[in-house]
Amino acid sequence: MLQAGMTEHCSSPWSSNVVFTKKTDSTLRFCVEYRRLNDLIYKELFPLPKVDSSLNDLGSSVYFSAMDMMSGFWHVVLDPKDAEKTAFVTRKWQFRFRALSVGLANSPSIF
Repeated sequence: MLQAGMTEHCSSPWSSNVVFTKKTDSTLRFCVEYRRLNDLIYKELFPLPKVDSSLNDLGSSVYFSAMDMMSGFWHVVLDPKDAEKTAFVTRKWQFRFRALSVGLANSPSIF
């Protein structure tokens, strides 16, 4: 993530722990534990639209497209003052995200 430019070194008063969880294929998944930060964040609630109304909206459509959202969150750049809050610590360094991180309370609604 550092080489890809998604994170950068920092010295922030905010800090969350890194946790590795095992995926179903036995590889490890990198996670940042934002529970304490999420407790402090004002939650923006955007309910999903009803499936019926979404399908009705598509009824007369002729063209459809698909988008690959594999790393979609990482395309939303964070404001530097908010990036401080995404700081996480490893054994040697402290880093922060430069782009939207998975695990933050409002990440899905912002994306």
